[in-house]
Amino acid sequence: MAEQFIASKQLPYVLQSPKLKNFFDSTFDQWFKNEDSVYEVGYVGQRQGRIFNSNKDSYLAEPTVDRTYYQLEPASVVRDANTQNILYQTTYNDVINKIRFDGGIVDEQSRLFESSYYSYAPPIDMDKFLNYANYYWYPYADDLSTETGGTFNKLPSKPVDGTSSASITLPTDIVGQKTYTAPDGTIFTNGLHIRFAGSYIIGTAFQYFYTVDSLTITAAGTGYAIDDAIVIAGKNIGKVTAVNGSGAITAVEITSAVLNDGDTPGTVTITTSAGTSGVITATHTQTSITYFIEGVGKEIKLIDTRTLRNVNDSTSATKDYITIKRGATDGNLWSKSNGWVHKDTLDSYPVTTVNTETDQAWDDDAWDVTNFDISQATSSTAFQRSSSRRATRPIIEFKRDIELYDYGKKHLLDVTVIEPTLTKTQIEGSATINIDGRAIQNRDTILFINASSQDDYVPWDGTTLWDQDIDGDASTGGGGNTGGDLGWDVSSSSFTIGASVWQVSGVGSSIKLTQVASNLNTDDKVYIEKGNTYKGTEWYYDGYNWNQAQQKTKSNQAPLYNLYDNNKVLLSDSSVYSSSNFAGSKIFGYKEGTGTDDTELGFPLSYSSGVDRSDIQYCNFLNEDTYSYGGNTITGYKYYKQFTYPETIDKIINYEVNVNPNNNGAGNRYYIDGKQTPSLILVRGNTYNFRFSSPESSTTGYSNANHPFYISTGTTWSSGTYTGEYTGGITGSRAYYGGTDSILKFKVPSTAPDTLYYNCGVHDKMGGKLVIVDNPVTTLAGAEEIKYANEWVIEPTKKLTQRLIQEHVVSNRNITTPIVLEAIPTSVLDMEVFKNGEKLKFGTDYTTTDSVILNFVTALVAEDFIKVYYATNSKDPLRSTNYYEVPKNLENNASNQDISTTTYSELFQHFKSIVQNQLGFTGTVSGNNNYRDTEEDLSLGSVILQHDAPLLKAMAIMNNEDLDVPESLDYVKNRYQEFQLKFLNAVNKIQNSDAVNSLTTAQIVDNALADINLSKLSTDPFAYSNMVASGDRYTSETYTINTTNYTWGSQSTLISLNSITQTVFNNEPGLDITSSFDPDADYQTKALYVYKNNVQLTLNHDYIISTGSNGTKIVFLGTPTQKPQISDVITLRYYDSYQPTWIPPTPASLGIGRIYRPSELVDSTTYTSG
Repeated sequence: MAEQFIASKQLPYVLQSPKLKNFFDSTFDQWFKNEDSVYEVGYVGQRQGRIFNSNKDSYLAEPTVDRTYYQLEPASVVRDANTQNILYQTTYNDVINKIRFDGGIVDEQSRLFESSYYSYAPPIDMDKFLNYANYYWYPYADDLSTETGGTFNKLPSKPVDGTSSASITLPTDIVGQKTYTAPDGTIFTNGLHIRFAGSYIIGTAFQYFYTVDSLTITAAGTGYAIDDAIVIAGKNIGKVTAVNGSGAITAVEITSAVLNDGDTPGTVTITTSAGTSGVITATHTQTSITYFIEGVGKEIKLIDTRTLRNVNDSTSATKDYITIKRGATDGNLWSKSNGWVHKDTLDSYPVTTVNTETDQAWDDDAWDVTNFDISQATSSTAFQRSSSRRATRPIIEFKRDIELYDYGKKHLLDVTVIEPTLTKTQIEGSATINIDGRAIQNRDTILFINASSQDDYVPWDGTTLWDQDIDGDASTGGGGNTGGDLGWDVSSSSFTIGASVWQVSGVGSSIKLTQVASNLNTDDKVYIEKGNTYKGTEWYYDGYNWNQAQQKTKSNQAPLYNLYDNNKVLLSDSSVYSSSNFAGSKIFGYKEGTGTDDTELGFPLSYSSGVDRSDIQYCNFLNEDTYSYGGNTITGYKYYKQFTYPETIDKIINYEVNVNPNNNGAGNRYYIDGKQTPSLILVRGNTYNFRFSSPESSTTGYSNANHPFYISTGTTWSSGTYTGEYTGGITGSRAYYGGTDSILKFKVPSTAPDTLYYNCGVHDKMGGKLVIVDNPVTTLAGAEEIKYANEWVIEPTKKLTQRLIQEHVVSNRNITTPIVLEAIPTSVLDMEVFKNGEKLKFGTDYTTTDSVILNFVTALVAEDFIKVYYATNSKDPLRSTNYYEVPKNLENNASNQDISTTTYSELFQHFKSIVQNQLGFTGTVSGNNNYRDTEEDLSLGSVILQHDAPLLKAMAIMNNEDLDVPESLDYVKNRYQEFQLKFLNAVNKIQNSDAVNSLTTAQIVDNALADINLSKLSTDPFAYSNMVASGDRYTSETYTINTTNYTWGSQSTLISLNSITQTVFNNEPGLDITSSFDPDADYQTKALYVYKNNVQLTLNHDYIISTGSNGTKIVFLGTPTQKPQISDVITLRYYDSYQPTWIPPTPASLGIGRIYRPSELVDSTTYTSG
């Protein structure tokens, strides 16, 4: 229906009163009233390429440009709580118009609505959740022989090598780097299975290891003793277990079969004190070490495949859709058994060449001696992905190193068996023994978990005070037989609970236990490999005892995590939460339903509707689960605890650098990560990459000039000379955008000066300062970090800002007219260009000239619709056609709702934004992309948000006269000015009276307030504003300073902002008073005024109030001469309640303005006429 023209609606909203509406309706509007309603067919809303067609689609016209831009955008609607009738509604246009009407500047709307925000992001891999079909289940421990016809026993590994001109030094060339491409061209990507093999690898410890298969006595020699060590490559790998009378070796045993990584077996030696001529030979096998690559995009880690295993040591593991990223420091089984690999990674493995031999009849009679000849054939087989291993459900892969519930923090080692009851002494000396159903073998390891295992009981020795053999009678256990009349003595000199892991040798003759682990740290953890009862369990050391950890027994079993409250208190901490029912949190995961188990997950799923995969429901357990203690509910946000265990002390930091106009004057300036010429602190040893990814720093940018970025030692500058250029640790100096990304890399050397500068080599005053400091961290342990986080992720340096939008409809008339942006964009990184609804890629689909002219690789045709979103630093960006997008604190979860149960389809757009907003992202969100090799910054989501300053609340009160904040402030300001004049007049009147000589200043104030408030009622505005306490309802105290109460003497008392605590106040000398007043608790209901010689003192400037168990005292501030002196009179007025004073509040009293200390200002300037 065509819109009826209504004249009153053309007025500013604040003038659209009922009286004016009625006036226009009865007069002017009659000229334009339609006789009948007219129905029209057309679109309303934003124009988004795929819908818009200039020839076929009709959009209903709007009376104003703003209404055209903001059709169907979110609005605030306020209803009557009882009737649900709409009281009023506010659109984004109304907000802008209201701010403009109130005198605000609205040209730079991005500044108006800038605010901090929180992005919803459970700590999972977003790509595995969204694009699960790109991933295949190939755990390293799976046996692939059957499904590959014997071609591949395990997942193949890709060989990596250097070249003759570029070798690889391990681990420094790779570990800790953000990205890496090997000299042989291998591009490191997360999940790639590799081995280092070739002639150009430096660092054999990362290439192979040797296993000793057998030891043979070649020459027995003489003079040897049992337990003489057998050594290969500097490592004890065995020992002598038997000798004859002459010391000839008759038996040996392998005690440690694996040599140190990278060591090559040499001559076998025997460590002995007297033996000679004995010769032991060994056989051994070399095995390549293979690794999974993880951490690309952040910090590369090499995950040794020897640490990986399947649940229950299966060789054909079930697909596990709930897992943890490989490489967790705690060595949990979710992480160790993770087998998900991207299909592109699987396709990159080299082919395997197989030689086969077959028998066939002889083809040459001359040699036909036997029946068959042999035919050899060579075939190459590429690794083929099995469709049965493809994911068919979203994969929930948690970030590594989030603290698990009831678990250790660092994996120590794998242990063969656990012994819960026997002691070390009870086992040693036996020929054989079974523990937990396993016949113990040499080289097995045993974990003793029972506290009694550390104590060996022996007979009383009769030599100490505590010997209980009181009668020496052997018949009663005394006499040194069994420990005396009352019990046993204890010997534990070589055994503590912190050294509970021991290795077995001597099986078959006399078992001996050798300590393996000593000096355990709290939260060290072990895995049990064998046993009927304890196989597959894990145990952690809490500093006192060994505890069985949370156990993973099957696939698709969610890990449970610890949670903390706002004060970083563990929810199961009994000292704070007595009888807490917290037993771990799943954080995020599938919502379990009822009925039939899902064929992939093994438990029933919950659906929003139907049974489509997009309808599968997921739970935000951080919000959905509740926990209680002692009948109370634990309230507030819950946080998980994430550790960062760096591979290196030195860090790699990336900065994005660009050039934009100076925001504070003329010329151009460097912008680093969006900030104009910031001063940066660089740490010696760290590497900083200053990257130029946008044309603004080059001749193709708006300035039509190159801006080469370099670092200098001083501020002296001359165009083109690069004065004082600093090159230590720098590669790629004088960087700028040259058609592709350019990087200045600065690895700050230890000799770098304390101050450096960054400059443009051609243009002055574009740069800033670099402060160079030493790294306070000197060890890897010191570099470890802890972060408490929840589902709402914030990046403190990022703010919600609005981008500009420009639309362009291509027609035959303008097809040759270039599209020109009306404001200079900050960077192409902050720009999105859509053609007919499809996002274009800079450099591939379009380029820019002068930063503002768009050049399309594929020529535009009539009816193409172009929509451009871009950020700008311009302070006056709005022109004829561009406009601001609706701020996200109105459009995206403006009511700050929490997330509980959601579906895949509801999460898709938000998770998609996290993926595509990663720096350096390439590919398509719903297909192949490189997200897995980016930083995976979870704070970059832009759809499901929470806001520090949601606009909806402001809009809800903006059109309500009773709640109009600017109008209210104006009203209060005007009333306060009226009060000021009346009060000053009343004071002047008193000062001109005869009574003034008998009044104190406080009494003058009381009398003046009483005079101007004579006719006021307690129901009048501002009666209880509590601006001051006044009247005669107070308690008075007077103290004359004398030698007794002059406790501060020569002591100064100054407030330190870093150490203001009540304890500090209590320890300061002061004046004890009778009145009890706590400024923190009583400021809204009570008042205490302090006067020195009838001059009022100022709280927190002249004195503070100290409250404690000894009562209340006034602590005077300042130097000894500034404090009260002997004979000074201190007078107090204590009001135990406020009386009405009808003083309008000031901005300072409301907490929205600065507080000024009362003072007198003297203008000593000499003025002359003229």
